[in-house]
Amino acid sequence: MIKEYLEATIVEAEIIEVEFVEEDLITVNFNTIDVIQDRGWVVQTVKDCFVFNETPTQVTAKRFRANNEYVQTSLQVILNGLKEKHITIHSNTDFSFPIDTVINDEIEVSYIKV
Repeated sequence: MIKEYLEATIVEAEIIEVEFVEEDLITVNFNTIDVIQDRGWVVQTVKDCFVFNETPTQVTAKRFRANNEYVQTSLQVILNGLKEKHITIHSNTDFSFPIDTVINDEIEVSYIKV
């Protein structure tokens, strides 16, 4: 099996064409997400799109606010080390628990930014 590695830096938006002469199983890892925006390609790194283990800002005893707007279906809330399934999403930044939280509760959120 022949392995060839290609290292590339994309500076401007452009179309990349790749042609393989033989059919073979390949792995391509760009570590990026391609997003179509204004008829052009914008390349954003994975770290810029995802937020992990963020401590949200407490608004009330039940309501919390993330530091960024998130895709609502991507929000994961961890309460004291356990994934919380019973939350209410109020907006792209705010969510709440069905019961009041207490001072020593540890809350973390992970999500995809809008």
